[in-house]
Amino acid sequence: MKICSLRLKNINSLKGEWKIDFTAPDFIDNGLFAITGATGAGKSSLLDAICLALYHETPRMKVSATENELMTRHTAESLAEVEFEVPGDKGRVERYRAFWSQRRARGASEGKLQPPKVELVKVTAETEDEQNKIITDKISDKLKAVSDLTGLDFKRFTKSMLLAQGGFAAFLQASDNERAELLEELTGTEIYSEISQQVFEGTRQQENALSHLQAKSEGMQLLSVEQTQQLKHQQQQLAQSIQQQQRQQKTLQKQQQWRSQLQEKQQLLQQTTEKHSQALASQQQQQNELNKLQQDLPAQKIQPVYLQLQQYQQQADSQKTQLADKQQQLSSQQQNIESNQQQLSQQETQLQQHLQHQQQTEQLIHNQVLPLDLNIQQQRSVQQQQQTSQQQLQQKQQQLQQQHSDLQQQQQTAQQQQTTIQQWLEEHPWQELSSQLPLWQQQLTQRRQLTGQQADLQQQQQTKADELKQQQKAIQSLSQQLQQSQQTRNSSEKQCKELAEKQAQLLQDYSEAELRQQLQLWQQQRPAVEQLKHIQPQFMTASKKQQQLRGNIQQIQTQLTQTNQQLLACREQYSQQNKNNHQLKLIVDQQRQIADLSQHRAQLQPGSECPLCGALEHPKVSEYAQAKPDAYQQQLAESQQLLEQLKEQGFKLNSDVEAQQREIQQNQQQLTELEQQLASWQTSWQQSSQLLALTIAIFEPQLFADWLEQDADKGSQIQNLLNRLDGLTAELQQQQTDLHQAISLQEKSQHQQAQAEQQKIHLQQRLTELEQKLADQQLQLEQLQQQLSSALAGFGFELPLAEAQQQWLDQLQQQAVQYADQNEQLQQLQKNSDQLQQQCQFAEQQVTEHQQQLTTANAQLAATVAEITELQQQRQQLFADKNPATEKQQLAEKSEQLQQQFTAAQQALQALSQQQSGLQGELQQLQKSAEQTQQQLAEQNTIWQQQLADSGFADVAAFTQALLSDDDRQRLSQLKQQLQQTIDQSVAVKAQAQTALDELSSEPQTELSLDQLTEQLNELEQQLAAAQQQQGQLEADLKRDAEQRSSQQALFEQIDQQRKTLAIWQQLNHLIGSAKGDKFRKYAQGLTLDHLIYLANQQLDRLHARYQLKRRADSALSLEVLDTWQGDSARDTKTLSGGESFLVSLALALALSDLVSHKTRIDSLFLDEGFGTLDPETLEVALNALDNLNASGKMIGVISHVEALKERIPLQIEVRKENGLGYSQLAAEYKVTA
Repeated sequence: MKICSLRLKNINSLKGEWKIDFTAPDFIDNGLFAITGATGAGKSSLLDAICLALYHETPRMKVSATENELMTRHTAESLAEVEFEVPGDKGRVERYRAFWSQRRARGASEGKLQPPKVELVKVTAETEDEQNKIITDKISDKLKAVSDLTGLDFKRFTKSMLLAQGGFAAFLQASDNERAELLEELTGTEIYSEISQQVFEGTRQQENALSHLQAKSEGMQLLSVEQTQQLKHQQQQLAQSIQQQQRQQKTLQKQQQWRSQLQEKQQLLQQTTEKHSQALASQQQQQNELNKLQQDLPAQKIQPVYLQLQQYQQQADSQKTQLADKQQQLSSQQQNIESNQQQLSQQETQLQQHLQHQQQTEQLIHNQVLPLDLNIQQQRSVQQQQQTSQQQLQQKQQQLQQQHSDLQQQQQTAQQQQTTIQQWLEEHPWQELSSQLPLWQQQLTQRRQLTGQQADLQQQQQTKADELKQQQKAIQSLSQQLQQSQQTRNSSEKQCKELAEKQAQLLQDYSEAELRQQLQLWQQQRPAVEQLKHIQPQFMTASKKQQQLRGNIQQIQTQLTQTNQQLLACREQYSQQNKNNHQLKLIVDQQRQIADLSQHRAQLQPGSECPLCGALEHPKVSEYAQAKPDAYQQQLAESQQLLEQLKEQGFKLNSDVEAQQREIQQNQQQLTELEQQLASWQTSWQQSSQLLALTIAIFEPQLFADWLEQDADKGSQIQNLLNRLDGLTAELQQQQTDLHQAISLQEKSQHQQAQAEQQKIHLQQRLTELEQKLADQQLQLEQLQQQLSSALAGFGFELPLAEAQQQWLDQLQQQAVQYADQNEQLQQLQKNSDQLQQQCQFAEQQVTEHQQQLTTANAQLAATVAEITELQQQRQQLFADKNPATEKQQLAEKSEQLQQQFTAAQQALQALSQQQSGLQGELQQLQKSAEQTQQQLAEQNTIWQQQLADSGFADVAAFTQALLSDDDRQRLSQLKQQLQQTIDQSVAVKAQAQTALDELSSEPQTELSLDQLTEQLNELEQQLAAAQQQQGQLEADLKRDAEQRSSQQALFEQIDQQRKTLAIWQQLNHLIGSAKGDKFRKYAQGLTLDHLIYLANQQLDRLHARYQLKRRADSALSLEVLDTWQGDSARDTKTLSGGESFLVSLALALALSDLVSHKTRIDSLFLDEGFGTLDPETLEVALNALDNLNASGKMIGVISHVEALKERIPLQIEVRKENGLGYSQLAAEYKVTA
């Protein structure tokens, strides 16, 4: 990875936007460059910007959506952008641009921070379309993409490319544990610690699992052989008792069902008889309503004529009312026309007067008012310009006066600060303190580490001694347990052998599998046997019912044939009587007409002409005089009565036929369902018989009962034999369980004893190692304290206590930093004071010049105001405050309004005249229509009177009373039909109920009542439920015992498998397992450290060929230095001088950079290290090392303010502070201009 360019804006003290192009010729020709500047100028801010652009965070300050310590004070925006190169596909180099920015709300420096905006852009690509393509603009996606492209996350980046202040010697000076944590953090070796812990935890879980299985096997309780046989005997007795109770229950249920059906049929017969009587009574009660339906028939015939008459009458009344309304409207319309003519004349006069006034006003505005307004407007524009100029001059004058005052105040403040700082420096001569602090801090840190390690070793020594004593006691206890487990094992093996011999004798004829197979087959056949026991009695009962239904159907069909013959005869008689009735009606009508013409016949004289036919002879006059119509009317009434009787008889016979047909259909349906049920039972019997290999037919109940008894005996024999076998098996399993437990206990004791012996040896070795380490640590601590005390005495300081050393160091560090800051601030104040003096003189001159300009502007403004006042007075006298345009518009609008009113009045008058003509035409048309309606009404009334007289109604009231509404007519028709259907249905249901009652009574089942049968059945059900509950409890006990035996056997297999698994885990735990994960981690970290030492020695060869690093033999992660100029003599790293320590630390830092960046090549390196603590000789060595490192092809940036380093590195990026403002800036060539 190579950094190509950096662009930043408002980062820390670097205010403004800057860009550094590392691909410029100067940087290519000089791979080594320096970032220089005074302390606090902002040199490290450049590295913060690189981190911010790539990873959105920095090593020093916080940056988030709600907090940004990097944004320059009093600014509202900051950004950072880095372009970098990484290797791509096919050996190409690809360039990317990482961008980060953050703003404040409304662009104000005090505004709320807004969420950051980020981008990752691919700058180079094979095609132009892919160039400068945005890969992502989401924060999380960008961080992942940068890490994937570079192979570096933030931690690895700050340890490989950007080496921050104080980071060089961190790894060299760390203790073993701290060094292990650094290696784990940088190289990702924490996985080995997790593996070690998981192996240790897995071993413990496997041991717990084995202990749990053994405890579970020991805790199982099984039934003895005697208990098992006793339970099975009780189970067999209960099964026989339950079968007997179930047979008795079925008999009682059958009797209860018969008695219940008998009572239901008796109640049904009684209910149907009552319903039939109620239906006949209801028909008699509704006879008056039914007569209304008969009277409605003649009224319906003449109803259309009556309705037409009513319609004509209503139309005539409506037309009369309309005629009166039209005449009144015509009179009112005439009055409106006269009123509108007067109004039109007034509006015409008003319009002429307004047009004359409008012409006069417009001449005044155009000739006098508008020129005067234009002059006033021009003078006001001049006044506004003069006022604006005057305000600007006043504001500028105030700013200049305020600036002059501020500069004077700043000059006084700077002089006071300069005096204060000079006094402070004289009182605190701390020039040499900063050069000694790093060495003292390193030595004090080493003393604290040695003291802590010594305390840890003493605690470990005491702990291991206590563990050794406890282990010796545990070994003695395990030896005693091993002897007891051997005795138990021998006893269990003997008992298992005896039980196995008894089991073999019992299985001489059949094997256990064959017996259980026979029992399983017998049990599988139980559902089929129970089904046969349930089907056989139902089949016999249904067969009897089938014969009864066939007899009923044949009997009802005979009755139906007779009823059909009667119905046919009734229909023929009704047809003949209907013909006779029709002939009598014709005769009666003829006699009525003859009687109606009797008066005309009386006027006929012999020889005179008949007015109807013109005949001169009248032979029928005497015959018609002797006619007697009453005799024919009596015959007609008798005929109608007979016809009604035949009709009722036909309805009754028809209902009987329908009832008999429904009864046949119901019986036929019952017979079909019964035959289907019989066929289903026959099929089920054949299927079950085939499964049982049974040859008995379903209609042979006695043979089936004998077979059931033989089958039950067979099952009992097999069950007894298996019960004995199960007893022996259970006892054998119990002994085998005891044997397995004894073996398990013996093996567990042996394993525990071996582990205890091995752990005892390990504890003894560890105790010896701890005693040796403790002695070495004590000697090293004493030497270090003596060396440190001598060094502090030369400066007048005493060695601080261990618990207060950090506070002491912090205090000295603050004093050194404070001295440097005060010295630098004094120099800056001296420069600022001279600049402020010059600025004060220039500001005073500007104040005088602007005062003169302000006086001239005030005089010009006063003259313009006076001229405007005079013009406004003239305008007020001529046209007041009125607006000419508004006045003209109002006059024009009023003219248009009057013209519209005049036009509207003309149109209204014309419309009223047209309406008057239309009303006159409508009146004439309405009068003509009314005359036609009156003529139609008279004609319709004549027709109605004739038909009313012919219908037999006395008057209109009798007609309307007989006429029914549509709802009443429909209601009465439905009532008549419902009454007849109710009677027919009651007759059919009553016959069915009587037939069903006769069938049940013909086959009595018991003499007991329904309550007695229910009571006996309830008692039997309670006894049966108690027996079944007891039977279920016995089955559950036996099943639970069998399951526990099977589980125990499976548990023994699991224990054996668990022992094998545990042996593998214990071996793995012995190699790499540990509770804290340090065993495997230290081994892996030792390999990583060896690789790191190899890389560091390569760097040391290039930097300085004298020293080589090596891992100490007595510690896994400790380092020592080989001095090749002294015959490869080994030295502790703490004995290195400052320059030597710097070289070794730099080599380690570069090696860590190579180690961390294993996924990518590092071509850019930034060193933010304080070179100011090095003496001239060591500084020369460090500079030579950097030159050698530059020769390897890396671009190296060094941050420092040391003058010697500036002279050795020609290419520099200087960060300069601005005077007294707290801001810094780079050279002008790096400034970004808009």
